[in-house]
Amino acid sequence: MRAALSARIAIGTAVGACAAALTGSWVAGATLDDRAGTAVRAVLVVVVLVVVVVWCTRRELLAAHRSALRTSAAVGLLVGYLADPFAWQGEAFVAGAFLDGPLAWAADLVLWMAVGTVACLVTSRPAARTPQAVGYTG
Repeated sequence: MRAALSARIAIGTAVGACAAALTGSWVAGATLDDRAGTAVRAVLVVVVLVVVVVWCTRRELLAAHRSALRTSAAVGLLVGYLADPFAWQGEAFVAGAFLDGPLAWAADLVLWMAVGTVACLVTSRPAARTPQAVGYTG
């Protein structure tokens, strides 16, 4: 597992999701429509998850093999979700608009991990399946 990759993904997703939640709250207050705020938050969280995971994973494609990238990204996504203060209230993604309490928290976690994992699977596909020697071994 690559700890630096996990840390970059965790920090990027947590900060980005906080910004998305604050923007969604601002939109909801400005328009007096909670659905608009939830929609804005959901779109921005998807964008944050995809961009952060793709950007961080692409930097490591030649340095790590596929399973290490995927494991590190999954750990980073989980830590990023747990570090997001809006996740503690079930307002990290979209489930807070439909569910209450722990159900919203769990549903948001599942959606968060699904979006991030799909982004990682697509990005890490060109990586080597097993560790390989890079360079001339003579």
